[in-house]
Amino acid sequence: MARVIDGHFVGPPDDEPICLLCGIEISHIHSTEATSSSCPGVAFQEEQWKAFKGTRLQHILVPSSEVENAYFHKYPRLWESAYRGILKGPNGKHYLTGIHLRCSGETAGRDVPRDPHLARIGGSTRAPRFNNSTFVHYHNVRMGRQPRFLKGLQCGYTVHAHCWMLLDRAFDGGRVYIEAKLDRFIRAPRKYWRGNKLLWGTDNWDWEMFLDDSDPDITAMMFYHGCYIYQNPLVDPEFKCLPLDVVTLIAEQVCPVRYTVTDVENIRNMLAAFQWVLPEFFWSARCRRYVIFELNDIKNTSPPVDWEALQLDLMRLLADGKSGLSNRARIMGLIGCIKSNFFSKRK
Repeated sequence: MARVIDGHFVGPPDDEPICLLCGIEISHIHSTEATSSSCPGVAFQEEQWKAFKGTRLQHILVPSSEVENAYFHKYPRLWESAYRGILKGPNGKHYLTGIHLRCSGETAGRDVPRDPHLARIGGSTRAPRFNNSTFVHYHNVRMGRQPRFLKGLQCGYTVHAHCWMLLDRAFDGGRVYIEAKLDRFIRAPRKYWRGNKLLWGTDNWDWEMFLDDSDPDITAMMFYHGCYIYQNPLVDPEFKCLPLDVVTLIAEQVCPVRYTVTDVENIRNMLAAFQWVLPEFFWSARCRRYVIFELNDIKNTSPPVDWEALQLDLMRLLADGKSGLSNRARIMGLIGCIKSNFFSKRK
């Protein structure tokens, strides 16, 4: 079993962790300073975690919900490194672990909190020691045949913390339902990825997570996936900043059901000029509510929502392929396929 000895990971080499739901590699941060409380790193520049700056704690644990609901303003791609494990317990049943932020050096397995309600966001040392009472160490399960060196070791699946949250919107009963049936659920994504091997394990297009302001050319990524896959699929700050008043205006012939960014801008200008009011079904046909599930969440909010501005902005985000909502639509499509596999053979 791998552990840190004299500041180095010791043990059998591990495959790169890949999200069981979206099929994208769990990114590691190319700087140990990102989760270091003594620098402080990126994580501790977030408003809710500033109190941990300078702490000497080897492990800083927070409620997992603080990571799941966070948008990392300093470095938005930090969400890619937040992951959970799905492991087999002593009773042979699968269970969900807590959250960990992946950093450089995790080459011989990974350690995650045992408690699913906890998340490790960093600590004071670059080479922490993980005790077995609070953390569990595991190696990645492969979709195909398992290598011999993994025999006898704790193995498991890895999933983005934010991708896992999307199950609440894809299944009746959400995560609670799935977590009660993990043994059966695991077979569904395994079946999907075995049948779609070319999509499994996208390796970040050689663009790793550096702590800078670089903006790589995403042409190839957009062609392959249809969107910018590094946007947070769950928490989108552009959505949260939209105005709140009730007006729904548009014209059918200007913006068809299959629309483009240009169509959205044309209808936006027309609504500003003519102030036309159209029925709700117009918006429902264009704003895919299984993707933009926040629309249902704010349906009865007060003050009332400005549906015109809100849905036009959301339509643009869906159409441009670069937003978190575009990535969410891609992942929800994958989860839909996995969901079909899950219900196809109930045992």
